[in-house]
Amino acid sequence: MCTHRRGVERGNVVDGVDNPSLAHDEPERHRFITPQEVATRFGIHVSTVYRWVKRGTLTDFRQGRHIHLDIDEVSGVLNSASLSVRMDAYVNLVVAQAPPLGPDQLMRIGTVFGD
Repeated sequence: MCTHRRGVERGNVVDGVDNPSLAHDEPERHRFITPQEVATRFGIHVSTVYRWVKRGTLTDFRQGRHIHLDIDEVSGVLNSASLSVRMDAYVNLVVAQAPPLGPDQLMRIGTVFGD
């Protein structure tokens, strides 16, 4: 699946060609940053950013050999990843605090799963 686009949109112009589909009273503005800026700003390794682009987690906008990423999309991906990490930590904490299973409970679980 190809997730990159050629040309960084600025106003109503894409790749220097007037784009009437973007021409309206208040054009949608995207803020773009480089993978290195993403890594620095969000405290992750730049290779992680490139891996997310390769996997299709992030859409990259290419202008020549330069890669740009939409900062709003990056923030959304990082917020969802952060939520997942926090949820895993919470589940691990609950499991660690749970009392050990008794012999009767272990036997019932074994019959349910066929052990």
